[in-house]
Amino acid sequence: MIAREFAEDIVLDEDTAHPKLFVSDDGKRVEYLSRERAVPESPGRFTSLRAVLGRNSFSSGHHYWEVDVGGNEIWTVGLCSDSVNRELHFEDIHPENGFWNISRTFNNYQALYRSCFDFKVAAPPLTVGIFLQYEQGLISFYDVKQFRILYTFIGNFTQPLRPCFLLKSPHAALTILPV
Repeated sequence: MIAREFAEDIVLDEDTAHPKLFVSDDGKRVEYLSRERAVPESPGRFTSLRAVLGRNSFSSGHHYWEVDVGGNEIWTVGLCSDSVNRELHFEDIHPENGFWNISRTFNNYQALYRSCFDFKVAAPPLTVGIFLQYEQGLISFYDVKQFRILYTFIGNFTQPLRPCFLLKSPHAALTILPV
């Protein structure tokens, strides 16, 4: 896959993590906790969405990374503008608010717009590849094992974008994989 030529070392930004999310010491794994933990105040921290951003910020070029979604039946991955409102709710995740994400809720897969777009998958992906082509306005999501595009957003990016990860169910986890 040509996208792998643009592999990035994505590291999670603990200062953006919702209090119910735990980020591993190496910044490669996020887990959903059953209780909120005490965290220092941070202007970049999510307060409603169970979300965390990557430290990486992209305002040009091509960038690719892979996320192990494993056996999780509920997850959301993608990108968002660095300046998104950290107090939004899940129904507010769409391009008009600076989010370009896909989501799985059991056997339902969606590209998140104001009116969500459902798409079909042959089998639940274990690893999702995310490929940003900033100047072209493209964000593509791949089922890495099947070498298949799951969905592509077409947009016009005017602000720096950061990787975005959301979890909504206890004991779920996402892991950023080396490419």
